[in-house]
Amino acid sequence: MVRSKVVQGTFVLVIAGLTVRLLGFVYRVALTRVIGSEGMGLFQMVFPVFILAITAATMGVPVALSKEVASSHAQNDWRAIDSARKVSLLIAFGGAVAVSLLLLAGADWISTAVLSDARIRLSIMLLPGAVIFSALASTFRGYFQGLQEMVPTGASQVVEQVVRVTVMLVVVGKAMPYGLEWAVAAAIAAVGVGELAGLLTLWAYRVGERFVTRPWGRSQSTTALPRVAMDLLGLSVPVALTRFAGSFGHLLDASLIPTRLQVAGSSVAEATALFGQLSGMALPVLYLPTVLIFPLATAILPAVSESYSRHNYELLQTRVKQALGFTLAVGIITVIALRAGAGLIATLLYDLPEVGPLIEHVAYAAPFAYLFYISASILNGLGRTSEVFYISMASTALRIGLLFVLVTPGLGITGAILAYTSGLGLAAALNLARVFLHIRKGS
Repeated sequence: MVRSKVVQGTFVLVIAGLTVRLLGFVYRVALTRVIGSEGMGLFQMVFPVFILAITAATMGVPVALSKEVASSHAQNDWRAIDSARKVSLLIAFGGAVAVSLLLLAGADWISTAVLSDARIRLSIMLLPGAVIFSALASTFRGYFQGLQEMVPTGASQVVEQVVRVTVMLVVVGKAMPYGLEWAVAAAIAAVGVGELAGLLTLWAYRVGERFVTRPWGRSQSTTALPRVAMDLLGLSVPVALTRFAGSFGHLLDASLIPTRLQVAGSSVAEATALFGQLSGMALPVLYLPTVLIFPLATAILPAVSESYSRHNYELLQTRVKQALGFTLAVGIITVIALRAGAGLIATLLYDLPEVGPLIEHVAYAAPFAYLFYISASILNGLGRTSEVFYISMASTALRIGLLFVLVTPGLGITGAILAYTSGLGLAAALNLARVFLHIRKGS
């Protein structure tokens, strides 16, 4: 039954992920055709700010909640589960409000001083709604995932993307006559509306859950809510720091890559367009197969946590090895497919053949990226969240350092791809080393 839950949960998320990814491609292709490479460059400058804001708002609580719920579920302790859910939602909401106020106050500084393009100021000012809705939705997903109930997560992701794409198709075209600034802001507004739709879907599942009788069992949990909060934060802070490292690294990418390309000889418009082609076109193609990887990463965390809590190390090792073997196979197939079809993909999706070489070069990052995500999820399920943080920091530092060295007149945007791939390679190797150490020790 435990094994079937992992398989069923992964299957549900794969189906939802396929739908979401298909809609996401419709979204990006349509958006690219309306606002062009330069507009995509502006959009991709704003998006790392959004991800960083969500990371700051949630403080890694959804991942910690998922692990705590899985552990308590293994002990049939529903009172502890209920307390963890309530505290997590309070933390997420408070953090989201605080971050939103900072975004509104700092929109000018972020757009001009950090990202060096005043055209994204309006977009940053529209982020707070999306941040609040996303933070609450992420927390609900962590709760359901901890119970290994993946249907609410899958359904909310599909609804979110359907609404986002629909709103985007309606509003971006109408905003385009007013300039790229307004068109990109309209796309960000569509993101916020989609996040709200996803949150409402999760809330509907939560309301329906109230009519289900829970087996409160032997639970004698009397832990005060402040203590629950401290326990959650003890697990979540390293997760948050890890995501901060990643989000801040992407924010630095959005600032450094166009700047370094200008130093290498590109104009401002050319540098913005190249960054848009890499981050908004080539990388989404690289991550298309994660429709198989991300669901597995989501399902494996509570499964690892549960088997670890039950001291079932044989099952733990089996799950880990199967997950990593599947991930490596997907990564290798992706390299072969993207190398062979890069030009065709660029032409069919974006009508921009010049994106083909970028897709071809970035293909080599696939195995490293996918193994990194799965191994990080396994380590989080084992409670080794601080190790993931330190490894992510080392990876980000390597990538940022290599951007200064490799983005030269000779290499240009290819240097940025080499830096990106090197960082992922280091992170994947170190994560895997720690995973095999811990599952071998059973501790």
